[in-house]
Amino acid sequence: MTTWGWILLAILIVILIIFIIIWWIFYNRKQEMIFNIFKRLEVENQEYLNNKYLKNTLQEIDVKLKLNPNEHAYSDEIINVYLTKKQKQSKLSSKFFIPFEKGINVGYDNGKKNIENNLIPFQLGHLVVTNHRLLIINEDITTTWDLNLIKNIELSIFQIKNEIKQGIYLFMEDKCYIMIINNLDLAYLIYRMWKK
Repeated sequence: MTTWGWILLAILIVILIIFIIIWWIFYNRKQEMIFNIFKRLEVENQEYLNNKYLKNTLQEIDVKLKLNPNEHAYSDEIINVYLTKKQKQSKLSSKFFIPFEKGINVGYDNGKKNIENNLIPFQLGHLVVTNHRLLIINEDITTTWDLNLIKNIELSIFQIKNEIKQGIYLFMEDKCYIMIINNLDLAYLIYRMWKK
């Protein structure tokens, strides 16, 4: 190989090393950001449990639905729901989670955020929370889940369309759904109705 060949090879190796260093720095910063978001979610969850959970009174709302006898609606908010891929049927919680006594655990799934390619869009619509069921309603379809079919609920974060969003895992009998929920009030309303 000529001198110019060795110089070119050295330049390519230096560029590759610089690229690897930049990638490593970016990856570590992203992991640190995700860790900090999870920590903030844990702190917010604990503060909610300490300050709001028991103080929030249930307020019935009117909905344009025919409810069953003794059924009352407490929330009507727009949400987006996803179904997780390759969910084990026996799985009832994340692989890693922080338990909160008398509250919703913070789930880390496999230790990382759940990214979009692991999610199947399920339904976008109005979530109506009643004391008996969850209803997701849009122009095309209404999905109804009885609260007694819920096996577990966990708070978590998810990456969807390159944005990090807060939501909950909703573990049903043989599936795991993800609801993008921006506030803990709705998450705890679902939890409260489920635990009744």
